[in-house]
Amino acid sequence: MSEKQPADADRAHAPLIITSEQIRPATCVRLAEHLEDAIAKFVRWQMPQATRGRLPMCATLLRRVSTRGTYGSRNTDLQRVANAMSTAKDFADIAGALADKRDEDLANELQHAFGGTIEATEPNRKPYQHQSQFWFATMLLRAGFQVGFRRSTSSNPDFEFEVATFPVVAEVKRPTHLRTVRRNVDEAARRIHASGKPGVIVLDLYDAIRMDALVVGARSFTSSLSTAARPYYEQVVHEIIEYIRRARSDKYTRVVALSVFARVCAWRDDLPDAPFQAVMYGAAWFPERNWGILGHTMLRYHERIGQAIKDLNRDTTRTT
Repeated sequence: MSEKQPADADRAHAPLIITSEQIRPATCVRLAEHLEDAIAKFVRWQMPQATRGRLPMCATLLRRVSTRGTYGSRNTDLQRVANAMSTAKDFADIAGALADKRDEDLANELQHAFGGTIEATEPNRKPYQHQSQFWFATMLLRAGFQVGFRRSTSSNPDFEFEVATFPVVAEVKRPTHLRTVRRNVDEAARRIHASGKPGVIVLDLYDAIRMDALVVGARSFTSSLSTAARPYYEQVVHEIIEYIRRARSDKYTRVVALSVFARVCAWRDDLPDAPFQAVMYGAAWFPERNWGILGHTMLRYHERIGQAIKDLNRDTTRTT
């Protein structure tokens, strides 16, 4: 390693991005409409599974919230609404990135994301994993990257895209608890290494962090969501970055970057009917892995992803 690499490694951490908006009960009908438009798009893609189960149930719940003008008073009520809002946002984003013409392979993969429940507590996590996978791929598309999906297998990374003419694979994981994050990171690194290409580990921490102190009840949540959530989330991301940076296993030699995101929803005690919904995005890249120009180009990759998330949130805010 060159003498400059430790300094490079210290700088190779993108500033945390938090986009936030308030959503009142009356505007939940807009989220429901966006989700229903997404369902209609999926049907045009010959995926009738989207009309059954979780997606229409989320739309119905959001319309009910809008009609009655309240999110409910119990923690379980608030968590169900938070899940419904997250589902509506994610699938509206995903549908918006689909071309008018159906893609057979893509449709076969996407249909796996339509299962599950509003509560999202069942052992089978496959629908939510696919939801996270396709949402992040949507961010790549909005950032101007060409994304190629791979058929799901026990060894293939989720998809491939190009950075500075280099083919880069991505493996998306959605751990259910913070205690399982490292196991998910190890599995992602193994798949990337087996691909023979440089790759990005992508983590959706929606289930893992849950932000219990913020999502429901938020007694100390008196400032902006960014101020309240930033220290906690930054600490979680920092620990993951350091775990990867210190890894000695050969399977990590092809890991060139990390992307970590989560969509959270928080209620303030003094604003019970105007929760904040936010997307938090943190990232790091690892020039010390000796990937030359690719390793240093990952800064531009993260900037483009971050800008896509900001732009999408502005678009959504105007319509809700």
